[in-house]
Amino acid sequence: MSTLDAAARDLVSAMDTVLDAMKRMTASNLAELLSTRFKSRVTLGAFLKALDERCSALRGGTEAEAALCRSLDQKVALVGPMVHDHITKWNPATISADIEGYKAAVGHMQRDIHSIIAQAQRLPR
Repeated sequence: MSTLDAAARDLVSAMDTVLDAMKRMTASNLAELLSTRFKSRVTLGAFLKALDERCSALRGGTEAEAALCRSLDQKVALVGPMVHDHITKWNPATISADIEGYKAAVGHMQRDIHSIIAQAQRLPR
């Protein structure tokens, strides 16, 4: 299993853990969510690093490989600010005040990240 594949697997697992924590979340019990959210952010960083390393090796390859990496670069460029805004906006107080809004924001961000993972799985090994 490649580093990118392992990082993708770990990221999906971490995101699933966040979703599970959100199912049990209440305004008075955010500790589990906050710890899983941190782990998810760390695994996202590891995945993006592995993706960048894989694409760096492929950029000088075929036009199709280079195009796939450019497409991934564009998606990552859009997700980065979204993750930053998410972390900045959603603190314990704002999560408690708008749990449903937080769940919607997490769902949107995770869909975008899953899209990147799916596209990254098409990269040559």
